[in-house]
Amino acid sequence: MNNYFHILERMVNTMKKNLASIVINTMFWLIQMAILGGVIILEDLAGKKMGVLRHVIRRENIYASTYFTPGLMRIYIGILVVLGIFSLLLSVYSIDKRKNKVIKRWSITTAVVNLGALIYIVYMNSQDLKAYHYFLIVTFAIVGIHYIRLLIGITTLKNPSSCSK
Repeated sequence: MNNYFHILERMVNTMKKNLASIVINTMFWLIQMAILGGVIILEDLAGKKMGVLRHVIRRENIYASTYFTPGLMRIYIGILVVLGIFSLLLSVYSIDKRKNKVIKRWSITTAVVNLGALIYIVYMNSQDLKAYHYFLIVTFAIVGIHYIRLLIGITTLKNPSSCSK
């Protein structure tokens, strides 16, 4: 009888871990979609409203001369390359060692988002989008959110048997 309680207790703990994983994942995706949606709306309104366009142009001049100079952009690209290599190595390590499936998924999605951000930064320029610098800020924020989510996953979901997803 004691063995059944032990099995039941393990099942409840696994369900709690799965629920925590789902809640964390949903929360991070909602935050990302909200900030990305805000920038898409800003880009759309910049073509329709003169005040929004004036704000975007003013901020573009400020951001281009302070946070997004060519030297800093090379540094940002270098950081993205290093972080991308890290997340790819983590996903290969997780697959090779048969670690937690959630960490595998999160490290792979983080690597994909990082690669997408890197491609976006290299191939897009400020002539393509009116709110280009806002898109850069959101791109870095989304990559940062993915790494925070991955760090939370690594620190809280260490046990490979704790999540069956």
